[in-house]
Amino acid sequence: MIEDPDDLIERATKERRQSHYAEAALLYARGREAALNLSDHARAFEAGLWQADCRRMQNRFQEALALLLPLLANPPSDAQAFDRWLAHDEAFAILLSIRPELSRLRNALDDMIEMGEHLTHPAGDIPYMEGQLSKYQGQFAAALDHYAKAWQENDGSGYYRHNAARWAAYMAMALNRGPEARAWRDHLAHLGGSEPSALEELRATNSLLALFAQDCSALAECREEGCEYKEIEARVHLALRGASKESLDDPFTRFHPARAALRNRPSRNVQTQYDYRLAVVDYHLASLRYVTGLPAVDDLYYQQPDVVPSRLFVADRASFASRLKHFHRSWRRLDKHARWLDGLLKCDYRARESESRLLRCNTIVEAVR
Repeated sequence: MIEDPDDLIERATKERRQSHYAEAALLYARGREAALNLSDHARAFEAGLWQADCRRMQNRFQEALALLLPLLANPPSDAQAFDRWLAHDEAFAILLSIRPELSRLRNALDDMIEMGEHLTHPAGDIPYMEGQLSKYQGQFAAALDHYAKAWQENDGSGYYRHNAARWAAYMAMALNRGPEARAWRDHLAHLGGSEPSALEELRATNSLLALFAQDCSALAECREEGCEYKEIEARVHLALRGASKESLDDPFTRFHPARAALRNRPSRNVQTQYDYRLAVVDYHLASLRYVTGLPAVDDLYYQQPDVVPSRLFVADRASFASRLKHFHRSWRRLDKHARWLDGLLKCDYRARESESRLLRCNTIVEAVR
């Protein structure tokens, strides 16, 4: 029995919009095969693109590339303009995730800008992608401007508006612009659940704003709501220790919630790997603060820096030495990854972030000695 490609693709799209990417990918694959059986190459092209998108969203980048490259090499002449655009969009997103070489990314984006001059495409996509490239180069002010433009020009197709709003909020916090970050959070909140994943992104943004402001009440609310991004969830748990010296608040204990949140390693997305490794280093810094009697500090925004006395007394030297060893091991992994990414993207902000963590650790160690 020949399956109906339209029905399969419609079912796949419903699954994708609910973030059921594995199920959606399988349905898109069946839809593509059904379309090919009917010699409907444009419909098969569309299904193949969305199948690749689902695999990318599952962080199965090599599978996504294997699906995408033949489509890019030989698009059917009757393919929809949006689908042809999406193929290049997917390629750019995968490059960002697996090997973000600046020259290749810039060339890919310039090709899309040129393509956009004669091809109908989502109005907000180019500024959003420019924002992504600027963000990963550490050019946060430029990224914020691009995301603001992407939000303004979004025409309801292409990237969801909530992506522009949440990244704009993140960039404003990176630039120490609290009121601007809250305004973008409000934009995100007004979207409600009108876009897939918008509510999850709102929870993550609220957590980061609470960390930025060091608002204990808001942090407690964020802890109760939870967060899809485990490195952010871990930071919330670490910040809420305050000055407590209770054993249950020791991050180094086996069942501490921050440790549990960071237990599973991230995907093959090299950008996500950096965020994870930075969070692990900050977790070990929090552990060092606990054993030396220092209060908790948020290392991401560092709005309230450490106040380290000239001399710190540590009763359990063996525990301190073990925690310090774990810090250095995780820091070496972070620093190596940071310098690799910075080299690809021709910037140095990750290396500077890594060095700042080593400096904070050394300040504590010097006071102990």
